[in-house]
Amino acid sequence: MDYTEEKYRPVLLKLSKDIDGMDYFQILNLPTSCNKADIKRQYYNLSRALHPDKFFHLGDEPLKQAVKKIYKRVTESYTVLRDDKKRPAYLKQISGSERMQHLRFSEQDEQSMTQQNRSQATVAQTPQGQKCYAAYLTEMGKKNLDAAWRHLQSAMIFETGNPKLLELKSELEALRKAAAEGEGSP
Repeated sequence: MDYTEEKYRPVLLKLSKDIDGMDYFQILNLPTSCNKADIKRQYYNLSRALHPDKFFHLGDEPLKQAVKKIYKRVTESYTVLRDDKKRPAYLKQISGSERMQHLRFSEQDEQSMTQQNRSQATVAQTPQGQKCYAAYLTEMGKKNLDAAWRHLQSAMIFETGNPKLLELKSELEALRKAAAEGEGSP
């Protein structure tokens, strides 16, 4: 589709006005359940169709500004949705009661995620302990309690007496016990 044609001018101008009320999934015209391949494909299609350089020869300055705004938001959408950490955080924000305030992923959101990552990293203090702790988190995310247990035990070898790891160990023992009891019941 060639958006430089005159018939698309009203569509682009309207989209430029409406885009501030759209979330990133709406901008890329994707469902919230989309995968990375869908996001990439849709971004590249829109990027090729709406790149501002395609419109440079037109004398219509309002249209050029509208296209720049749309292209910027398309790129912003792709940048956030392709990131495996930002996408779930963004989805959680736009699913909440304050949806309209979180349509755009802000610098504050980025700082909040960075702070969360730092606090997770400070559970383990040594490089080896941090690696084992990261592996523990990965396995917990997969609900693989036995593998998480092994990684937590390894982290505790490098960080004997770490109170945060001891607390996690207690929690994990309770989860493993509950899972074992759940398997035994009919």
